[in-house]
Amino acid sequence: MRKFTFILLSACLCCALITGCATDEESATVATSNPYTGAVAISPPDLGTSSDITSSVPQSAFSFTQGDQDASYEAADATKIKFGNTISVQGAGASVSENLVTISAAGTYILSGSTPDGRILIAADKDDKVHLVLNGIDLTCADYSPIYIEQAYKVFLTLADGTQNKIADGATYAPSGSDGSADAAIFSKADLTINGSGSLNVNGNYKHGIVSKDDLVITGGTLSITAVNVGLSGKDCVKIADGAISITSGTDGIRSDNSADEQQGYIYIANGSFTVNAGCDGFQAETELRIDGGNFTITTGSGSANASTQDGWGNWGGGRNGETAMSTDTNSDTGIEEDNASAKALKAGLEIYIAQGVFDIDSSDDAIHTSGSVKIENGVITLSSGDDGIHADSALIISGGEIRIEKSYEGLEAARIKITDGTIYITAGDDGINASGGNDGSAMGGRPGQDTFAAQTGVEICIAGGYLEVDASGDGLDSNGNLYVKGGIVLVSGPENNGNGTLDYNDTGSVTGGMVIAAGSIGMAENFGSTSSQCSILYAFSSPQKAGTRLTLCDEDGTVLLSWAPGKTFQTAVFSTPGLISGSSYQILLGGTVEGTDECGFVSSGTLKNGSAVDTIQLTSTIYSNAAASGQGGSMGSKTKFGGS
Repeated sequence: MRKFTFILLSACLCCALITGCATDEESATVATSNPYTGAVAISPPDLGTSSDITSSVPQSAFSFTQGDQDASYEAADATKIKFGNTISVQGAGASVSENLVTISAAGTYILSGSTPDGRILIAADKDDKVHLVLNGIDLTCADYSPIYIEQAYKVFLTLADGTQNKIADGATYAPSGSDGSADAAIFSKADLTINGSGSLNVNGNYKHGIVSKDDLVITGGTLSITAVNVGLSGKDCVKIADGAISITSGTDGIRSDNSADEQQGYIYIANGSFTVNAGCDGFQAETELRIDGGNFTITTGSGSANASTQDGWGNWGGGRNGETAMSTDTNSDTGIEEDNASAKALKAGLEIYIAQGVFDIDSSDDAIHTSGSVKIENGVITLSSGDDGIHADSALIISGGEIRIEKSYEGLEAARIKITDGTIYITAGDDGINASGGNDGSAMGGRPGQDTFAAQTGVEICIAGGYLEVDASGDGLDSNGNLYVKGGIVLVSGPENNGNGTLDYNDTGSVTGGMVIAAGSIGMAENFGSTSSQCSILYAFSSPQKAGTRLTLCDEDGTVLLSWAPGKTFQTAVFSTPGLISGSSYQILLGGTVEGTDECGFVSSGTLKNGSAVDTIQLTSTIYSNAAASGQGGSMGSKTKFGGS
């Protein structure tokens, strides 16, 4: 595996083409930056079949009310509740019975003190807003949810500035009656907002950490959550504007699971810092996962190393105290046991949209996965995956950012893939980029959660810009339909085995712009097709060349047109650049150095020193291969391969 440092990644930019759910009626909506336009064409008409990414969630949902972000309160007017050997209440709206505090009216309630056996029940009117201020509380309930919200219009939970707060439930309890669904340390049947600048430590020893059966909104604070099952769950949505959130969970880290309404079941992250160690999925949205910013460190299923262990798939990550993370989880609404087998880092049913953010992902399953479409506009994404780096059943669009896939089975995978900008490095055990419209068996060993494609038409890869470097053991660029290169810099190293090729397409392979060096084995080597308007050369060497050998194409005057050192052994190379002209002569050389070579190792100009000339060719047509390899004279037709059909 080739490793690239952040210094290298930054230097490579020089050679790249870089470039609410429930709204308070009296509160104005505060919109966030980077608005999603809602529909983005995957390719212009001249590049083949088009497909749109259209958000099922209304744009207005990606915002926060002023009330969500307002952590202020009037202490003088609030009811004070203090826990200790006894529970004291000063003010209206709350009553005490043994260890139970019942809040039955709208208002502000300040909670403090400590008890090993106490709980809070909010049973207000359905139109009431309840404001809980955690002002240094340590609340444990061994046989129930310590904070249970049975009814209210909305509950605001404010973490008072400078305070540390703890909420924990017991390992076993059996609630019954109207509150029989309670299964979290903080459980709400109403919209729940957490704000403020204090800290909150939650231990979900029974099942979950924090659950809302409506909206769960977080706009600030430092949260540390440990849960047997899910860390944070909002059925209709989870929206996070800011804060520092750390989650260790036996199943999913953050989840929204409303499957009945395509405008619900979404997760929206505007900013914040996240450290998630999940036995199953890190972030799981039933519909859309949208990220406009933030810093993310995500580990799922014990990380990508778990994918290489045959026995590991029966024990993804493990829950607390060795509990198997793949165990079923009972839906608190239906009572139905649900399978939590997948261990993806970012997962959504319909769409994933990343506008910005810094991501460090180590996942045993796909790092980024959706049954619909993925769009990445910007950000710094570093990932290691036991399966695919980024997978979309439908469309994958990358229009910017820095993406480093350090480990994967297949790097980028979708039915339709378009890259228009960005800096992308891919290390793949199989295909670097794979576009497929049939059943896909990419998951190794047929493990749980493996990817499958629904049958689709219009399968294609389109590269129109950016800097792309692929290190693949299987095919470099593999499309079961069309392959288009229209711009950018495309560098492919590998495969080394003769059963795969650097370029592999089943229909049209066309180059109309950009710079390409694709070096690999000879058995299935393939050039671009006759529909190309830019010249390309497929050259076969008489013997394999060592990994790291500089590969250079010069014009007849010795000026470098393309030069790069592939990281794998190679015997063939495909060259294409706007500088190639039919009727002119070109030199192919090995070894040496090029003045002005940047840290990427790729250059498109300069002078080669100490290189060894291999051949001088006369480019007689748009698509060329050397006669010794193809046996077809000086030109090679589309789809002809050296070692097979």
